[in-house]
Amino acid sequence: MANIQAFKNACIGVPLILPSSSEYPAARKIYQGECNAVPLAIVQPETRAQVQQIICAAAQNGIKVTIRSGGHNIPGLCIQDNSVTIDMRRIRHVGIAPDKNSATIGGGATNLDVARALEAEGLVTPLGLVATVGFIGWSTFGGYGSFMNHFGLGKDNILGAEIVNAEGEVIQADNEMLRAIRGAGGALGVIVSLRVKVYPLTKVLAGSLLLDVCNFKPFILAMEENAFSFPPALQIGTAIFNLPNGKRNFRVELLWSSPNVEEGRKAIEYLKSIAPPVIDSHLQETALSSLITAIDEMIPPNIYGHNETVSIPRLDNEILDLVNDFLDQMPKDPATVLALHHLSPVSPSSRDGGVLNSSFPIRFGHTMIEFIGSVVHREDRPTSEKWAADFRDAFRATGKALSETYLSMTSPGDRTLQQVYGEEWEELKRSKEKHDPNGLFDLVVPRIRSGLS
Repeated sequence: MANIQAFKNACIGVPLILPSSSEYPAARKIYQGECNAVPLAIVQPETRAQVQQIICAAAQNGIKVTIRSGGHNIPGLCIQDNSVTIDMRRIRHVGIAPDKNSATIGGGATNLDVARALEAEGLVTPLGLVATVGFIGWSTFGGYGSFMNHFGLGKDNILGAEIVNAEGEVIQADNEMLRAIRGAGGALGVIVSLRVKVYPLTKVLAGSLLLDVCNFKPFILAMEENAFSFPPALQIGTAIFNLPNGKRNFRVELLWSSPNVEEGRKAIEYLKSIAPPVIDSHLQETALSSLITAIDEMIPPNIYGHNETVSIPRLDNEILDLVNDFLDQMPKDPATVLALHHLSPVSPSSRDGGVLNSSFPIRFGHTMIEFIGSVVHREDRPTSEKWAADFRDAFRATGKALSETYLSMTSPGDRTLQQVYGEEWEELKRSKEKHDPNGLFDLVVPRIRSGLS
């Protein structure tokens, strides 16, 4: 207790919430309802100077920190026992450069914050499709989502970063640190802001198709066969999910990011010809902020349990037959979902290895698959988690899944970080030793010194 009191004394003026405060339960609440960790304190800085103050106080008193940007980390690792949580959500500014080629985004801004600020200026950047997810965490761990086929993954749009390092100094990340940030998040320091590429786009067209589950295999095979011919402006996301009536449906989300609307309509008409949709919302102009808000409303505010993931270069007959087998066993909880994120071989993140100065290991066209074994009803957790883990293991048993995985969806302890990061692992370890020698950020994901996901 002496250490936390000294920490509190050193943080005068910084919003700070202790477990004894009536505000603590709400401040501690995150997306993962199963997490029971009780941080020593939750601090909510409003400026980079306050972030410096917090880091200096933590270092002086031997207290490790965790960092919350949005709070959607599936395992709930943004809050942990015997540590101080730095809740960045009060630093959520979005500033657009005078030339409108880049934007600076605060460490606690959400995807919705960014979408609204950019669309007011006729601009976009790749974003996650869940409104309340923190942009910094989403983008720095890879950033699968909107526009990734057209403009690249989130990490491939990071131009710069302002960091408060382990000494409490404000620094601009150099090339070595940026390499780590693009794929490994804030394990080397607190990311106060990121500078990212932005693109002029005044019209975003979006729509969705609802298909019978029996059409999953032919639809995905047709997508794979035409991967090089689809225009990069077409983003396709697919998922199998449970309806409230207990039935299961195959949903195809479509996003078009080019002024040539007619080209987009032709591509989508081809997709509809593969299998007739049960429901067709039709491609229509919308604001990206409206789209991700609508998606957010379909997602429960809290979940229990963990997800699993694999990434695979190609979805072939064997893999899709395996998917069909496991769909027959899919639990009916409304939060249990199979989601596929298709990174096209024509994406900037697939061509020429994407951004080479990156610790993200998968730099070619592939599909990242989420086996969402989390649930709304806590009592259903064991069944859904087992389904997700068995599904993951069956994929790996084919020998066709990549060793590397998307860390944000990798369950704790499932992979070593060496497996997750592949050839990037040794460089990441060197960067960690250089920039955080005393382990102040050891609890921040990825927990590099532990070596485990």
